[in-house]
Amino acid sequence: MLTGRPITRFTASTAMQDEMQSSLVLGSVFVLASLTIGFRSPKQAVVTFIPIFLVVVWLYGLMYVSGASLNIVTVTIATISLGVGIDYCIHVTERYREGRENGETHNDALAAVGGACGLALLGSASSDVAGFLVIALSPMGLFANFGIFSAAMIALSLFASLVLTTAALGLISKPTEEAYVAVGSVGTAAHSDEEA
Repeated sequence: MLTGRPITRFTASTAMQDEMQSSLVLGSVFVLASLTIGFRSPKQAVVTFIPIFLVVVWLYGLMYVSGASLNIVTVTIATISLGVGIDYCIHVTERYREGRENGETHNDALAAVGGACGLALLGSASSDVAGFLVIALSPMGLFANFGIFSAAMIALSLFASLVLTTAALGLISKPTEEAYVAVGSVGTAAHSDEEA
């Protein structure tokens, strides 16, 4: 049986990576369940969750393209991205829902996401990215990678929330409104016919 420090390190690293990937799956399940309960809408929960799951996929793709090895630091960032990124998507979805509840049209509610809400998210993400890029200046490779990939993760989360989540909300909500308008138009026409 092979022994020694390199073998021990490799075994421990592999075990930790497996645990972190398991926690990513478990975290995804808990986030999706929490969103479903919070929004009281499985459809909006899925729309809010999928963009952040895509961020994890993009992050692994970025690591592969850049030649970064899959280690405890890079695997941790992928797991952290669920917790950090989901906040951005929740803000976008909740701003849209708030607008609709206040009587805004579908298009106005979507446009409002890019207003004050979008500026607030941009400011928050910019300060976070700047903070992590400071860590990227570290002479230690592990810390530098952590800073670079964390900054990339936040930038990707901002993009996913403002672009993908907003687009998905537009797609899932628009047909419902059009159907309502169509039914309303038919009802109005029928009412006019009766009056005639």
